[in-house]
Amino acid sequence: MKYFLVSTDTEDTQVPYITDWFDQINPQDITPERAGNIPEVTLLSMESGAEIIFPDILNTPGFLVSTMAHDVLKLYDPYLQYRRMLVIDRLLRRKQLYFLPILPVCDCLLTESELNQDKSKIIHGVIDLEKTQRRPIIKLGE
Repeated sequence: MKYFLVSTDTEDTQVPYITDWFDQINPQDITPERAGNIPEVTLLSMESGAEIIFPDILNTPGFLVSTMAHDVLKLYDPYLQYRRMLVIDRLLRRKQLYFLPILPVCDCLLTESELNQDKSKIIHGVIDLEKTQRRPIIKLGE
């Protein structure tokens, strides 16, 4: 089984900047065990900007996927839980629906993996497939 790292370009400044993520979402609740603490639908405010685009994946401050990306993820794991996040630009009266996947956390990255110098990015990941329990979609643990 192949696994892929999913992220967005950190240099892209035209993506929504969500201003109230930590007021609305407790990051510790984004687990299958605690997902019940997150409402089914959450309204999130963003900084306004005419140049803002809404990509299929946002990973700052949390991991959110568009409806299309959600549909693709469901093909790989139909049992994955999600919460709906409505990202709103109140000034320009725009909104975009995103989904917050509730991913199982798996501490499966092996020491053979190659990381950057401050260990904030994976250059080449090697995972222990046994620890993934063959789940098709996971969040890497610490």
